[in-house]
Formats: sequence, C-alpha cells, structure tokens
Amino acid sequence: ARLAFQGQFQDEPGELGRRLALSSGIRDGRIRYQSEWPEVSAVDGWLSISGSTVDVAVMRAESAGASLSDSRVRVVDNGSAVDVTLDAQTDGGALLDFTRTTPLRQWLAFVEPGWTSAGPLRLSGDLSVPLGEDAAPLAVRLRADLEGVDLTLPEYRMALDELTGSFRYRYPYFVDAAGVSGRLFGE
Repeated sequence: ARLAFQGQFQDEPGELGRRLALSSGIRDGRIRYQSEWPEVSAVDGWLSISGSTVDVAVMRAESAGASLSDSRVRVVDNGSAVDVTLDAQTDGGALLDFTRTTPLRQWLAFVEPGWTSAGPLRLSGDLSVPLGEDAAPLAVRLRADLEGVDLTLPEYRMALDELTGSFRYRYPYFVDAAGVSGRLFGE
C-alpha cells in the first residue's frame, strides 16, 4: 500500500488544507459498496482513494453471476455517482436478475418480471449510475456479444432462441441488433 498526506504547517482557523491519498494492490479481495448492490469477490486489481474519488482497476473479479476482467469502477464526488467501464462474461438469466435486484430497476422498469433468458454473453461498455440527488442522470452504452442466448418475452408472446451476434444498447431506448441471428416461431 502507498499513502500520501499533504498538509499545511499553519492552518487558519476553520481551514482544511489537508489531502490524503491511498493506493494499494488487491489480491483475492471482496468489495461491498452498498447493500443494494451485489458483493464483488475474487478481486485482483488496484485500489486508489484520492480526495472525493475512489477508483478500482479490476483485472479479474466475480459478481452476480458474471466474471469481470479489464474493468474499472470509479466512485466520484463522495459517492454521488459510480462510473463503470465494463468487460464481463455472464448469462442472460444472471443479467436479468442483476437488472431486477439492483437500483438499476428504477431506470430499466421495462424489463418485465416474466422475462426469462439463458445462454452465455459478453458485455462491454460504459455505465454512469447516479447515487446522489445532485448526480447526472443514468448513462448506459453497452455492447453485448450473444453466444446462443434464449430470450422469452411472454407479454409479447415471443420466444427468441439461439440468438448469436452483437447488439448495442444506449439508455433509454436505442437498440441496434442488425448483426443478430436466431430463431423466432421456429424459423
């Protein structure tokens, strides 16, 4: 671990002229930020705390059914927002569960309770999740590489099977899935 402290020898009354920075490698660590978010385990990476920012460079980790690699999590402005650069291997069902059981559910309410999914996929992209009242709005730019994913949408009477290819999603309503193939109604 590395620790740096910068201060003044003579502070004026009420003046806070100090700054503390801490950085450390993480090996097989556990991170639990808030109770509403799942714990991240088996973390290998680097932690840096400086001023009002906490930055975690993740080489490898596990969370909510996903394997993370080459990702970055940055808690900014004393916890008003979390910025994530993500590279994760997961399963369609685990992704739906994550959406339904974390604070993301308030923004992604279009994900219906009856939706089911299974099959491997890889997610990459950026998310900025507001945690405080003064934070910027949710921002999501993700790419998903599907590797035979099944998705059932009972409200639409649709079952999409063996979805393969890449699609892009940008919050709130942009989806580009021109390169995806699969089966619908057995065809």
